Amino acid sequence: LDACIFRQDKHRLARILDAYPSSQLEPGVRTYGLLIKSCAVLQLTGRCQELWRDMVLNRGFTPSEVCLGCMIDALIEGRLVEEALALFQEWKTKVTCNTILYSTLIKGFASAGDPDRAMALYQDMRSNGVCMNSIAFTSLIDAHARNGLMTRAEALLAEMTADGCDPNRVTYSSLIRGHCVRGDLSGALGCFQRMLDVGILADEVTFNTLLHGCVRANSFELADEVWEKMRAQRVEPSDYTWSILI
Repeated sequence: LDACIFRQDKHRLARILDAYPSSQLEPGVRTYGLLIKSCAVLQLTGRCQELWRDMVLNRGFTPSEVCLGCMIDALIEGRLVEEALALFQEWKTKVTCNTILYSTLIKGFASAGDPDRAMALYQDMRSNGVCMNSIAFTSLIDAHARNGLMTRAEALLAEMTADGCDPNRVTYSSLIRGHCVRGDLSGALGCFQRMLDVGILADEVTFNTLLHGCVRANSFELADEVWEKMRAQRVEPSDYTWSILI
């Protein structure tokens, strides 16, 4: 299972999962985690929930933080963010809730466009002494940037660096997108330049975000300038890039 998950070999995963019910296997917690993760790869959220109930209710196992993380991630991938949070709240006093678990939930609420719930999780992390990492901060920044809440997003960037977590390309791309959402191309380009100044190179996603923001604001001359920068940095355009330009 682990090898198939790593290789994203969905065909073999499906065969293994089909054979599992008729097998005599009595999985432990780690194997349940892998089974849940396998079902998540195949987008079988209902099957993930069945495996979880079998492990906890029928077998009486206490999940590890890794297994709980697999189930929370599966629920979020299935767009069941509220169910993921409820499961987290149920087990948070029984299982060590680490940075990864919180980061997964924050990312889920970011994708759902709910920065307030993402922020509540951040505050819960702080109050429980759980350390933030770059992934958690980036997800939290993205939750605010998606909604154009750039004052808070920039404040979180400052907290991120103060905590010793280095922003990465994804962090800056989220900030650039947020400025574009607000129609603030000056802010987007300023953020883009800050990214370059700290030695992070732009990729196709970053340029696409800028180009889309320019086109959305009808700033076609600025779009031409961004396009020239993309060519100068030898970043290969994708089909999506061409669709923006056309």
